[in-house]
Amino acid sequence: MRLGKRNLKLGLGMVSGLFAFVCSAIFLAACTDYEGMLDDEYEAWVKQHGENQQTFDPADLPSTAVVGSFTDSRDGQTYRTAIIGYQVWMAQNLNYNTANSLCNVEKDADCKKYGRYYTWSAAMTACPSGWHLPSYEDWSYLFSEVGGASVAATKLKTKKVWSSGENGEDTYGFSALPAGYSHDRDFYSVDHGTVFWSSTESSTRFVYSVRMQYENPNVEITKEMKDYAFSVRCVSD
Repeated sequence: MRLGKRNLKLGLGMVSGLFAFVCSAIFLAACTDYEGMLDDEYEAWVKQHGENQQTFDPADLPSTAVVGSFTDSRDGQTYRTAIIGYQVWMAQNLNYNTANSLCNVEKDADCKKYGRYYTWSAAMTACPSGWHLPSYEDWSYLFSEVGGASVAATKLKTKKVWSSGENGEDTYGFSALPAGYSHDRDFYSVDHGTVFWSSTESSTRFVYSVRMQYENPNVEITKEMKDYAFSVRCVSD
């Protein structure tokens, strides 16, 4: 989602006016009155929608985060959203059940907490209408807005859950969780890392992906095979 200005720096006093503009400009299906969704009122909102929320402690959300919500009309699930620069991101992993997606139900890393894992072909069509799988350029812009790839993992990871206490600051409310990844229905690196798909192919067999590890402050842009199953974050069109 492009609001037309790269240099949007959002103070709390601007939240209400900005979201009114966003709602009128992009017609989000779940666009609501966002004023007061920070702090205590946001905690009440999470409790109201708790049946559809991944594990999240509202007390961990920093005041710098500009947040809202979106309800997927396909299954009624409600996702938090975060405005970062001129983009609007889903602030939770996608949890839409589609072909070639799966959950890890052998640990507590189930659908409700970490969302589903998608092969690349499934990820390309999994986002709801008005949203898309982020391209390499979308991810690159996100990293530039949070201080660069060298610190992006620290800025985007949650304040809890990550292995060995190597958590992030969650400065913008993106709330990246250590979902790990899957291959051949086995699961790896749960609680230690996460991998997100991009829509940009690097070759006929490989796709650019975003990897975060518990021990590193930086994000890595990697090339991964399409038959792996990674997490999906959708960004608004």
